[in-house]
Amino acid sequence: MAKQNPKKDVVVIGLGWTGAILSMELAQEGLEILAPECGDDRNTVSDFQYPDIIDELKYGIRYKLMQKPSKFTLTVRRSMDEIARPYRHLGSFLPSDGVGSAGVHWNGQNWRPQKVEYRLRSYVEETFGADVIPEGMTIQDWSITYEEQEPYFDQFEKVAGISGKVGNLNGEIIESGNPFEAPRSSEYPLPPLPHTYDAELFRQAAKAKGLHPFPRPAGNASKAYTPMACSSNPAISAASASGSVASTIPSPHRRPAFWTR
Repeated sequence: MAKQNPKKDVVVIGLGWTGAILSMELAQEGLEILAPECGDDRNTVSDFQYPDIIDELKYGIRYKLMQKPSKFTLTVRRSMDEIARPYRHLGSFLPSDGVGSAGVHWNGQNWRPQKVEYRLRSYVEETFGADVIPEGMTIQDWSITYEEQEPYFDQFEKVAGISGKVGNLNGEIIESGNPFEAPRSSEYPLPPLPHTYDAELFRQAAKAKGLHPFPRPAGNASKAYTPMACSSNPAISAASASGSVASTIPSPHRRPAFWTR
C-alpha cells in the first residue's frame, strides 16, 4: 500500500552543493522543503575532511562517489541496425552518487561569463559579418545583460566562499588580478589560493614576457571561512573542491522546516 507523506511547499531534487544553497534560500523565506537524494547522506567533517577526501585509489580509481554502471548505466549504438549495449565503464561523464558527490569531485574553477557572451550573435555579426553564421545555427543573444546578473554572481561567490583576486573593480583594472574579466562590484570573499612552486615559476616567466598572469577563481577555500553559518576548512590547491563547496551541505539541516530522504 502506497504511503502518502504530508505535502511540502518545495521539493529540491538532489541535496548537493546547489540543492543545499537553494534549500537555505527557500527556508529563509519560511517555506517547507523536502530534498530527496538517491545516494548516501553525508556531512562535511565526517565525509569530506582532508586528507581522506583526496584518497586517489578510493575516489580516482574506484569511483567511490560516482554511480556504478552495474546499478545505473547508459546504452549506446552506432547505427539504427545495432542492438543498444550498456556501458560497462564510464569515461569523462561521471554521474555522482549521494549527497555532495558532484561538488566534491568538481575541480573548483569558478569563472564568470564575459560581457560579450551575453550578446554573442550581435558580436559575431558586428565583428565578422552575418554571413559567417550558418543557416539554422542557433547562436543568439541572451535576454538579460551581464550588469543585471552581476549582483547575483557577487552574492553566490560570497555564499560559496570563492577564492580569487579581482582584476576589474567597477571598471578599474587591478594589478595581479584578471584584467580581461567583466567589471565586478566587489572583491572575492577569500584571497587567491597560494601558488605551488611550478605555478610561481610560470607566473614569473609570463610576467617577464609582458603577459598578465593571474590566479584563477576557485571554489576551494584558501583560509577558514563561514558561509551560510557553516565553517569551511582551508582546501589544498591541488585537491578537489572539498573546502567551501562541501561546507554548505549541513546548513539546511539546521532549519526546522527542512527534511531529506
